[in-house]
Amino acid sequence: MRNFNATFKIFVSFILTVFYLGTFLRSLSSILGEYRGGGFIVFIWSIVQVLILACIVFSIFAYVQDSTRENLEKDKFQKFDLFFRYGQNVYSLVLPIAVGANSDMGKAESLGKMLLEQLRDGAKEYLKLDNRQVHIESLRIIDADKPSDEREFVRIGYASVRKTLATFFINIHLLGNTIIANYFYFFRGQIKWYEVWFFIVTSPVHVWSWFLRWFRNLHSVKTSISYGEYANSYDKIDITSFEQGCLYFLQFQTLQFLEKNGLMTESAKTVIVQQFNGIKINSNNSTLSFGNIGSTIQNAISAK
Repeated sequence: MRNFNATFKIFVSFILTVFYLGTFLRSLSSILGEYRGGGFIVFIWSIVQVLILACIVFSIFAYVQDSTRENLEKDKFQKFDLFFRYGQNVYSLVLPIAVGANSDMGKAESLGKMLLEQLRDGAKEYLKLDNRQVHIESLRIIDADKPSDEREFVRIGYASVRKTLATFFINIHLLGNTIIANYFYFFRGQIKWYEVWFFIVTSPVHVWSWFLRWFRNLHSVKTSISYGEYANSYDKIDITSFEQGCLYFLQFQTLQFLEKNGLMTESAKTVIVQQFNGIKINSNNSTLSFGNIGSTIQNAISAK
């Protein structure tokens, strides 16, 4: 079925490309005086050709511009499309960290910021091996329906050499004197060359459904034409290595933070380890469990 889909899109893209080239060449001949015609129908057809060309040019521009938007330090979303640029949400993890019954909210807020900074700075030290592949930064995201609600996330993104994208987001939320650490993992598969071709040549049909949202910075062209698939076996090795390495880092750093700030208890450690052990990453028809690595971290922390 997948091969049929690819073949169909390549065939349609080829037919439309030939049609566009023939149409535009005839129009060019008309402009140069080699083709004579007139009347209302010719006028309308000329307008249609201009619109078709405008749609194609705009779709190419939007696709290229999406790469720039992915690396901005500020973004926004609408409704339930948080992190819409980064593919599909593979899993989310919520960890409650109790600061203490006698602590005030100010201390919890201070510790929450410290945890977020430790995860960001630690990731830069342990995970940033290649600037072209790994992006680690703070990202502020605004709710487009309520601009006053702006929240900070740490983004750890990895782009494989085959342009598959894996991204972790971390956010700290406060509930009284309890720190709620939110971890999100998003995966966007490789964008096939024929998907880009098909998207461009069919843009006169579909551009009207998304161009306003794109102008408002609320739509991702790349996400709309990508699938949750690895490019090949090597791509799967690269992405799963990043996933496991990042999960190891996040759990280890979180446990270290608790221990350093006197927040470590047996119940807290058990909850965190069990939460990470329960993670199962489902992508490209395969399941990856974090349980073994999570147990290794627990043993390492206990040995200290």
